Parts: sequence; C-alpha cells; structure tokens
Amino acid sequence: SQSRYGHTKIEKISEGEVRKIWSLVRTELGLSNEDVKTTLESFKLNGTRDIPKKEYNRFVDRLKSLASHKQAS
Repeated sequence: SQSRYGHTKIEKISEGEVRKIWSLVRTELGLSNEDVKTTLESFKLNGTRDIPKKEYNRFVDRLKSLASHKQAS
C-alpha cells in the first residue's frame, strides 16, 4: 500500500501562496509570465498550483536569482 508520503498525494502550495508568487513576480521581481513558465518547466511542473509545498522556497529562490540575472544584463 502507498504510504502517506508516497507518490499519490504530494501536498501542493495553497491558493494564498500561489497569489504570493504572482504578486512577487509582478511587483518585486518584474518577471514575465514566460520567465515563470520557464522556471516551472525546470521544476517539471505545469503550473504554479502544482508546486509542492516543500519546493516553495526553492521555487521562489529560483525566481529571485532569475530576476537578478536579468537586471544585471
């Protein structure tokens, strides 16, 4: 049988966290939807609602480093 932490149910981030990501992207980071899509693809995810809770901070960090690279160039 699948354990509670098996592959069947990965806890996803909340609606609030999804909104927080988008607000961060638009207001603080100045990234495009395309940037977010590329980052999602690098995590093998289809959308921000699919981000596992345990990946939330890593995902945000990846967006922040992308933003700093873009500003530097």
